[in-house]
Amino acid sequence: MEYALIGCFNEFLEQEFLNIWKFLKKNNLSDYGFEVEGKTPHISFADFVLEDSKKLIELLNRITKEIKQIPVEFHQVNQFPGTTTLYYECEKTSTLLDAHTAMHLKLESFTNEKSYYIPKNWIPHATIASRLEDKIDLTKEKIKPKVLKGHINRFVLIEMVERVEGVPQGFKEIWSRTL
Repeated sequence: MEYALIGCFNEFLEQEFLNIWKFLKKNNLSDYGFEVEGKTPHISFADFVLEDSKKLIELLNRITKEIKQIPVEFHQVNQFPGTTTLYYECEKTSTLLDAHTAMHLKLESFTNEKSYYIPKNWIPHATIASRLEDKIDLTKEKIKPKVLKGHINRFVLIEMVERVEGVPQGFKEIWSRTL
């Protein structure tokens, strides 16, 4: 089974990202935010491929107990090289990086060393559109970058439900901790 540990945002920041997703859908640029049931704006912290999540959940209960809300700030829209995926890049504050690194030190036995989410590869971000193909340039023009500020106030472990052409068909929340 495939799992991801995500950091979810406070209500105001979540709504800011939902508004971007709605704008893109309304303008026929991207359905990214609505193509998968259960998707919510977030920053991914880790991903896992496991037969059973029970031991991972036990560890997450221990390591997230002491974590406080993490302030986050997004300043610019970027594109992953070689893709048609756009994201808001999150400022790499010491609070965010320290929380991420500390988690990965404790989650090391569960993570893949080639993961995009391990500390040496991680680009903290919130995806706003993907698979844009010929709409990438138009979408970049339409998105007016603005500073988005808020907090990560909850960690969630999601199970990704069946993939079709690389896209999970749903996200099932199997564990969460409010900070």
